[in-house]
Amino acid sequence: MKNKWLLLLLPIPIILIIFLINKSFILSINQVSEMLKSSNADSLQMFYYDGGIFGWLVSIAITIYGILIPIFPKAVMFVANSAYFGPILGAILVMIGSFIAAGYLFLIGRWISTLIKGDLEKLKLISVGLSFIISIIIPIVPLSIIGLLISGIISKNSKLGICAIAIGTFIAGLIQILI
Repeated sequence: MKNKWLLLLLPIPIILIIFLINKSFILSINQVSEMLKSSNADSLQMFYYDGGIFGWLVSIAITIYGILIPIFPKAVMFVANSAYFGPILGAILVMIGSFIAAGYLFLIGRWISTLIKGDLEKLKLISVGLSFIISIIIPIVPLSIIGLLISGIISKNSKLGICAIAIGTFIAGLIQILI
């Protein structure tokens, strides 16, 4: 494949195909969206329970969805996971989902940067700092995910940005555990 960055967009058509074919999938997405909007952590746990032994995977998928959609409050995912899986395992699951979502946004920003092909090398440290700070404040400020896209656009080093996101996500998880 000439442009490996296009693989980042692959999940979008897959989800759209599932969305159009499976009506129960549409209903489930609508239910999860309403629960996230209303901060209904108790009802959100129903989806973890329905997942059976794969409830942890359902938790990660809902966390990724909740992080990627900027209108949802992010703290409800910590509350629901902590109540259902316990404070440590619940926080770990949210951190994993948050890291995947934040990394995905950062890499999409990197892909946009390859399209722009600008000389943004001087902004490398700003990009790493922005990635770190944004990944910490995502649970508090839902629209902060836009900062991850900007960070990816101005970054020239994907590994350093992903490391900053990982550390920031870990710190955000620790803050949520302690609060």
